[in-house]
Amino acid sequence: MTAGSIRNSFLKKIALKILDGEKTKADLSVVFIDTEEMRRLNKQCRGQDKATDVLSFSERDRASRAAKFIRPKQTREYLGEVVICPPLAKEISFCLIHGILHLLGYEHEKSVKKAREMAEKEKQYYVKVPRYHRS
Repeated sequence: MTAGSIRNSFLKKIALKILDGEKTKADLSVVFIDTEEMRRLNKQCRGQDKATDVLSFSERDRASRAAKFIRPKQTREYLGEVVICPPLAKEISFCLIHGILHLLGYEHEKSVKKAREMAEKEKQYYVKVPRYHRS
């Protein structure tokens, strides 16, 4: 799976489902990077020397890291960016849902209650969005 094979319309449908469902009118970026870049970014930003499938950086996080990605021109609030590593992502749809929920403030690492809440939201949106199928 390569980032080039994933259509913008596919990503946009997923993002709009979540943003509409959460009653949020905002812009966000989706960035695809390779495994080595993801490892570097995860180490730099989270102190974990390993690659992961998805990271999210809210607009408020931008000041705390070397901004590598370009903020798009927008007319609405800017939530931030979801960074996905396609070689590690088992399901692009789920990674995007997970990343956007983080941008919206959902968290799964701080408490069991918060993790359950985020997992429920992930399930809620996962059943409503298209899936990426390799061609």
